[in-house]
Amino acid sequence: MSRNLNLEFKEADADPAELVTKALNEFQTSVDAKLTGAANDNQKLADRLDKLEAKAARPGVGAANDNDSDAEIERKAFSEYLQNGNRIGADTLKTLVVSSDPQGGYLAPNELSTEFIRDLVEYSPIRSLATVRTTIAPSVIYPKRLTGTNAKWKGETQASEASNPSFGQLEIATCEINTFVDISNQLLADGPAAMAEVRMALAEDFGLKEGFGFLKGEGALQPEGLLTAAGVTVVPTGNAATLGTNPADLLIDAMYSLPAGYRGRGAWLMNGKTLAAVRKLKDGTTGVYLWQPGMSGHG
Repeated sequence: MSRNLNLEFKEADADPAELVTKALNEFQTSVDAKLTGAANDNQKLADRLDKLEAKAARPGVGAANDNDSDAEIERKAFSEYLQNGNRIGADTLKTLVVSSDPQGGYLAPNELSTEFIRDLVEYSPIRSLATVRTTIAPSVIYPKRLTGTNAKWKGETQASEASNPSFGQLEIATCEINTFVDISNQLLADGPAAMAEVRMALAEDFGLKEGFGFLKGEGALQPEGLLTAAGVTVVPTGNAATLGTNPADLLIDAMYSLPAGYRGRGAWLMNGKTLAAVRKLKDGTTGVYLWQPGMSGHG
């Protein structure tokens, strides 16, 4: 199957090359016109943007939004600084410093001090006088000698007699004091000193409760305190406010009521008010303080 294709010319004398050239010229003219229109549109858009920028630059326009954005960026930078310290990037570190033209200097975010404000904890000094040992057992058993030997004076020809000392055991139950603190990972990340502060709080609490138990423990779940134990000898003063009529005599009597072997190993235990009253005892004739080391700051 075949088809004959015949070219048809509208003008018998028209040259094909001229027709193509004419069409190309018309197309070029159309393209140039469109490009010129687009350039005009771009100029109009540029003029409009210039007007918007000039309006935004006026004082008071857009200030609230800019400040909110800057504050948010600053807060994020400060949070990153808390977590990573000086290891943060230079750009983030610069964010923490904001120029202040009126003051001629620089302002940074509010400073977060590394020191904590805490109440002073008053400890009892009893632990420094106690014998301390470590154990994980529920009780500690001490062997105890109940009776000694029975030696006698004998003559040269007299036979010696045997002695039978007896022994036993003394069991001391260990008392436990415990607690726990829930602390989130987020708090540990935001405040690196939080863990150290929690440990300090636990140490203070344990030390305070331990000293109270040594002195006034009731002997059940707590240790048996010195002031509550039935076997501790008490010497009444006769007057709790003034230490009695002759307080110096009472102190001397209490000192020498102990066996000689305990006098050099013992220690005086007093609260602050009692200690102050004892240190102010004076000679009735000369007015000299009886406790001379108190005058030089010792004791």
